[in-house]
Amino acid sequence: IEEYFPGWLETIQTTAATQLENTKKYSAQAADYVVEQTTIFIRWLETSVFV
Repeated sequence: IEEYFPGWLETIQTTAATQLENTKKYSAQAADYVVEQTTIFIRWLETSVFV
């Protein structure tokens, strides 16, 4: 395959690595969002219920 498509393996590996990085970033953003929303909700509970 290498003689017909030089660099095909590197291309696939690079693409996979890029997608993995994007997934990590997205997961981190999603986790941050959940934490942020949970914190906001807890603050809202504290101010509305325990006053």
